[in-house]
Amino acid sequence: MAARVRIKGSALGPAAKYRVLAALMALGAAECIALSLWPSGDQISVPALYGAAALLGIGALTALILLPRVSPIVIDGYVGVMAIAVSGVAYVSDSATGQLACAFGLCLLAVFCAQFLPFVRMVVQVVWMLALFVAVTVLSPLLPSFFYPLTVVVAVVALVWMVAQVSALLAAAAVRDPLTGALNRRGLSESAELMRAVVFRAERPITVVAIDLNDFKGYNDTHGHLAGDRLLIDVTASWKGMLRSSDILARIGGDEFILLLANTDAATAHSLLARLHESNHARWSAGVVAWERDDDLEEALRKADKALYLAKSRPRR
Repeated sequence: MAARVRIKGSALGPAAKYRVLAALMALGAAECIALSLWPSGDQISVPALYGAAALLGIGALTALILLPRVSPIVIDGYVGVMAIAVSGVAYVSDSATGQLACAFGLCLLAVFCAQFLPFVRMVVQVVWMLALFVAVTVLSPLLPSFFYPLTVVVAVVALVWMVAQVSALLAAAAVRDPLTGALNRRGLSESAELMRAVVFRAERPITVVAIDLNDFKGYNDTHGHLAGDRLLIDVTASWKGMLRSSDILARIGGDEFILLLANTDAATAHSLLARLHESNHARWSAGVVAWERDDDLEEALRKADKALYLAKSRPRR
């Protein structure tokens, strides 16, 4: 079957994680300033709160300016440090209310992880912040009973699970065509770049195939748009059943599709297309080209579209 693409947080755009992280740090700085201006008890260290606010403010600025220019793994360090800071505030807190307020901060961090981090890194971060919080409640037992930190753990885990599910749905909606389930143009661009980097590094070929259904407008006019939609769904399903997991299938227009075939030369691609023709009753034409190493995706698609135009000018099947 065709390649499955899941891009964490892609529905919100690649820069969203840095803006959200900066916003969380800015909120933390504002909370520290508020606590210093209106302390809840005599044991609150006002200079320490001002220092924490300054560090969080600097962190928010660097999250916006620096993080987009460095390795994405650095963001894990930011989240880990924020978890330590929140747990530290919970440790020096002089009331159970303060510790539970810190637990709310951990919930916000956990939601961030569920939305923007890959699964393994998300699990590591959530386990880390919950372990810190539980340790704090053991070392500084201000809460009435262990039921409270246990409730925090359960709430955070449930929240992370729900946000991760919603994130997956949003990510799928951002890169997939809702009618056929094939990738859309955005999904094609993101998955094609990954295929290009991996396959060309191994010095293997990639074949690009542009496909257009013959006289699809006439089919819609004769049978109706619902029948046309059903045809697109059936054609896509039959193709998916015959493609490899490494192949990429995308719908980029009404009846326009793109196939990216990794480790496939033109002769093998034509053989595959012959089998695809036999898999359903729809009539369609295809343009087949090799993805040249120096071409970007748009150039490769332009060449495939030109080959498709030539194929449509020949007698149709």
